[in-house]
This record gives sequence, C-alpha cells and structure tokens, in this order.
Amino acid sequence: MTGPNLLARLRTLLDEASASFWTDAEAYAALADGQNAVIYLALGLYRAKKFAIPNQDVPLSPLLQPLFTTVTATVNSGLSTATLAAVPLELIWLKYNHNAGTPLYPARVRFQSPASEFKAANSFLVATTASGEYYIRFTNPVITFDTASTNNAATYLAGVLAQATDIGASQASVIPDNCVPAILQFAFARCLSKDLRTSDSQAAFNSFIQFAQGVMG
Repeated sequence: MTGPNLLARLRTLLDEASASFWTDAEAYAALADGQNAVIYLALGLYRAKKFAIPNQDVPLSPLLQPLFTTVTATVNSGLSTATLAAVPLELIWLKYNHNAGTPLYPARVRFQSPASEFKAANSFLVATTASGEYYIRFTNPVITFDTASTNNAATYLAGVLAQATDIGASQASVIPDNCVPAILQFAFARCLSKDLRTSDSQAAFNSFIQFAQGVMG
C-alpha cells in the first residue's frame, strides 16, 4: 500500500484529517516502525524454526520474501574476510570459491560455541570437486572465510534479507498488504503514546500483536 494511503488511514484512526498534533514526519516514522516491527516478528519466527529443525530447509514466509535479494563480490588474494556493502537483516545462504570465479560452492556458518567448534574440527569441510563446501563465520556485515582467497577472482554470492525501505510520501510498504492492519495498529499505538494516552496506546499495541500473529504464516 502506498505511503499516502497508509498515512490517511492512520489519520483516520487518530481522528485528525491533516497534520496538527502529529506531523506527517512523525506519522510516517511510526508507520515505518510498524513495518519493521512486523518484519522482526517474522524474522524471529524464521530463526526459531531454523533452530528447532537444524540442517533442514526452512522456507521464507511470504511476508519475508519481498526482502530477499542476492549480492556478489570478489575477494582479493590472501584475504579471508569480506564486508557486505549494505547491512542485511539476515544471511540466508552463501556460496564461495577461494581459488576461482566458478563454480561456487555452498558454505556453512560456523557458530562460536564449544559444541559447534568441536564438530567443525572433526568434520572440517574442504572445497573440492567431490565435496565443495566451506565454513564461514558471519558477524553482520562481515563474512570470515576459513579458507582465504588464493586468486583475485575469488568470488562469493550471498542470499540475504535486505533492510526494509522506510514508508514515506513516495515509498509504499514493502511487505504484503495483509500486513497493513498490523502496521497501522503499531503506528497508532506509537502516536497515542506521544499524547500520553497510555491505556489507549496499550490497547492499540495489543491489536497490533493480534493482527501480526495472523500474518506470520
């Protein structure tokens, strides 16, 4: 839904047809925060599912799919780190080749915990034509490869969830329209808190939670 349409709906909830107590900038900021709140809830659910069923595919919900994009870059010879140009919400997958541009092999994230370190040390993956896999560490936005680049054409391709663009006068919401009620209720609660209407703000936030739960998928 377009930014102006969302703004008009929010002003209807506020019973304020045009900017007076709440400026357009404040209203758009509240709408952007509402969009992010829905996204973060969906992302938390995605992470929980990955943790609950490790080593299995966990599909992205329709809510998160519009944020998915791919980024690619080369890694200079001798280096084992790369920094993503834009800080993503989440790294979904990564492929890498330390010695040439292609083919790209899948990488596994190596978590910093005693159990995962032990597992990695005892089943370390080395990229070959038979077992083309790598271990990486990911500290957003820095990727650390366990195998340093040996070729200036070393390449990686990452699938990430990008940060959502803020809702504004010329920027629509980037997540599906079934999320609009949740976005509006969060923004409504945020605006009411400025007016010190604590109980009304809490009621709107409770409505946000209910609407958000309905679109998590």
